[in-house]
Amino acid sequence: MVKTEVKYLMDTTRDIVVAKLSQSAPNYSDKDTGEAIAGMYEAIYNKLNDIYKAGISGSSNE
Repeated sequence: MVKTEVKYLMDTTRDIVVAKLSQSAPNYSDKDTGEAIAGMYEAIYNKLNDIYKAGISGSSNE
């Protein structure tokens, strides 16, 4: 994956996380909240990456 693709996935992940947090932002920030947000970011990024890779490998078979 090239740098621009990684940046696109990271930016998209950020946008999703920000949208999610704007709907249910925590009342306070602490270590646990930060870890929960980081975990959410990682899970979303990994899922988007899986979808992206599946799309790339699927498009070469068309």
